[in-house]
Amino acid sequence: MNFPMSKSKYFIKSLFPDKVWRVLVQPAQRRKEKTYSERVVVNQKGNIDSEVYVIRRRPPGGGLFSNVNHVLQGIEYSLINDLIPVVDMQNYWTQYSQRKQFHGSSNAWEYFFCPVSDLDLGGLQPYRRIRYSKGDRILNESILADRSLSFVLDHNSVDIYGSMYRQYVKLNWQTLKIIDEVKESIRWTPDTIGVSYRGTDYLELMARGHARQPEIAELHSNLLEKLQEDPSAKILISTDDGKARESLASSVKNKAYINFRNESILRKFVSNKDAPSPQVMNALGYLIEVVLLSEGKTIVCSIANGSAAAILLNQNRYIDPRIINKGTY
Repeated sequence: MNFPMSKSKYFIKSLFPDKVWRVLVQPAQRRKEKTYSERVVVNQKGNIDSEVYVIRRRPPGGGLFSNVNHVLQGIEYSLINDLIPVVDMQNYWTQYSQRKQFHGSSNAWEYFFCPVSDLDLGGLQPYRRIRYSKGDRILNESILADRSLSFVLDHNSVDIYGSMYRQYVKLNWQTLKIIDEVKESIRWTPDTIGVSYRGTDYLELMARGHARQPEIAELHSNLLEKLQEDPSAKILISTDDGKARESLASSVKNKAYINFRNESILRKFVSNKDAPSPQVMNALGYLIEVVLLSEGKTIVCSIANGSAAAILLNQNRYIDPRIINKGTY
């Protein structure tokens, strides 16, 4: 079985007893901790005293919305410490980074999003102090750093971090244009019940501390209950699990939108000159699903980074959402 790099460590770890694994990884762990600990670089030639905070993540990072969560932690840290945040996913590559620019940028954050401040990576030279973030878990005391993502169950947290998300994590114009074109193509309506399920690797790896995923049958029954309440609603299915998508779609027949995340469909909305890799296309499709999930009338979902992002963007406007909490692995 082949796993992407960010997932292979969990598979290899599962082959060893915990005590043996901890001994094996100690040398590499010490090197990583040293390389990706927080540090400050002083630029003697700089003449601006404001301190810049470079939000970075240890390569290859995580999935798209795991990376978004990491950036939100960095923004929260920068607000607490009065720093100017800049996201660097150019020198610190991600799963979906590619050599050729996408949407005019070599910074994978800016493939889809605007810079999180008025400053970008090209404008650091005049600043006297540049602080580099930790490569993981920037703000341990923040609820955002909790692997269980339990903050989605707390209305106050959703209000606070949803507002932060909307203010700082903004889509660039190219991504907004693609989303508008997809919405027109599928005849999008806000009278939509969103369904979000994180399958595949979550189920295979069962990473400790992460949200446990429900059985498809439980998701399915919740969806049908919501559909009985609103029989005219359309259904948007968001999942990386092909079997789960087929199962959910078959139960709602012609009410489900087409799977625009399918690369052959999504490429129609992307300029050929951008030459996106399959990884970029998958991330883009996932992003569009999550944006549309956030705009629907309600949601039926398991807890994962994608559904968490949709819940934050929605900021408690869903009508009786069904967020299925099964605890953690």
